[in-house]
Amino acid sequence: MSQRIYGDDKTDQLIESDILQSKEGDFIVFGAYDHVEDKFTRVPKGIEICILSNDQYYITEALVKELKAQNAIHSLGYYKDEKWNSVVPTVYKEGDMVPNYIMKMFPQGMISQIGSSHIQGITKKMSLNNLWIHMQSASDHKNIIRCFWTANKLTNPVLHPKLLFHITKSKKY
Repeated sequence: MSQRIYGDDKTDQLIESDILQSKEGDFIVFGAYDHVEDKFTRVPKGIEICILSNDQYYITEALVKELKAQNAIHSLGYYKDEKWNSVVPTVYKEGDMVPNYIMKMFPQGMISQIGSSHIQGITKKMSLNNLWIHMQSASDHKNIIRCFWTANKLTNPVLHPKLLFHITKSKKY
């Protein structure tokens, strides 16, 4: 995610060398999830996962749509008590240990592969361990597959602040 540089109180500059942007073949996991305490899984070879979820805010469908559209997202954050709180996603690379989150069943849990019109509903609770298998089966083993975890632990958007974002149109060559 973009790195913030603070000068005076009036400026809030973004360094755009590290943006959040999906590419064809990446996966987006959205819906609702549970966290099981003290359960972890290792990110397998050829996969990295970007966790956007948090128990402080609610991820909107608008952010999921921007990831699906492969638009560059330069900043994330939410307002709480009229104060802006920047959000930097946690990225786990192959070999890293990650909490073994459990996706809830459809209609709450969905998986979408970018560049494909197919969206898969989760028909039973699915852990990250099982998601790795699903992602590896779709891999060409030439590129790293990224998974954007946008599932919400918080299920009531009325009671929690929404994760907001700033985008720029990506250049198509």
